[in-house]
Amino acid sequence: MESYQNTQNVWDFLSGIPIGTIAAWVIVICAIIGFLCAVIIKLYKAFEKYKEVKDMNEKYKNTLEQQGEQLNEISGKVDKLLGCLEVQRKINYKQVRLSIVRICNEAIDKGEISATQHKSLMEMYDEYIEAFADMKPNGYVHQLINMVNDKDRVVIIGKIVE
Repeated sequence: MESYQNTQNVWDFLSGIPIGTIAAWVIVICAIIGFLCAVIIKLYKAFEKYKEVKDMNEKYKNTLEQQGEQLNEISGKVDKLLGCLEVQRKINYKQVRLSIVRICNEAIDKGEISATQHKSLMEMYDEYIEAFADMKPNGYVHQLINMVNDKDRVVIIGKIVE
């Protein structure tokens, strides 16, 4: 009986509340719930945006790391290639020097050189001096060129035909 009486007391209490007050409370409660829903939606959207930006940053970071690895690999290959080119350059230096020495010695031994061969020799010597200036071109080569250019020692025969 006591629960019936408690229920009756609650109904009596509720029936004493004006309908405007109940409507105001319902509106306030709905407004609070709406506000909380709006806040939760905004937080969710902000979280989604944060997650999207974080994923993009992670993707860019991975891409940069991959490119860095590729650049390091390329750099290693370029260094190796430069080493090979330097070896080739030293070989070319020796070959050009040998060609100049051989032509000069033949001209000095014969006492003559054709005008075309002399022109080619001088062009090769100029390239030798210019291209290999950092390698300190051989003084012996310079002496041989001076001997070939000495009119009393080596005669230039013919004319250059172009």
